[in-house]
Amino acid sequence: MNKRHLVSEEFETTTTKTLQAQDALLERMEKRLDAKVLNGGFDELMVTVAEIKTTQAHIQANQEIHNQSDIVSDAALLAKIDKIHDGIYDPEKGLYMKVKSNAESMETLNKIFKWFLALLATGILTGLGKLLYDFIVKHVH
Repeated sequence: MNKRHLVSEEFETTTTKTLQAQDALLERMEKRLDAKVLNGGFDELMVTVAEIKTTQAHIQANQEIHNQSDIVSDAALLAKIDKIHDGIYDPEKGLYMKVKSNAESMETLNKIFKWFLALLATGILTGLGKLLYDFIVKHVH
């Protein structure tokens, strides 16, 4: 019994490849549709935005009340800011001057340390040269 093919093998191969490509495409689409955003994510986002708006309105209302009641305290606030400015930039006791003097001291110590290392290296090389000379001249056995 000869089995008669209703379609050609080429058509069957092409159709199979096309169906496999469609299956792969459908699987990718299914993965994308399974995203959290589409499964209630927008609802959670809307609730969160509503909470943020409520909190922002509450903070704004409190700030307006605070601004109305603290007009007198602005002078005290400016005095505190002036004290902080003086504490930082005072030429004799300020933090800026202390940091600057410490930086200058560190630069000086760094230069001294470099000179010390140079002198130490020179001394060691001189000692090794003298020892080598003594071995060559046979002063040391």
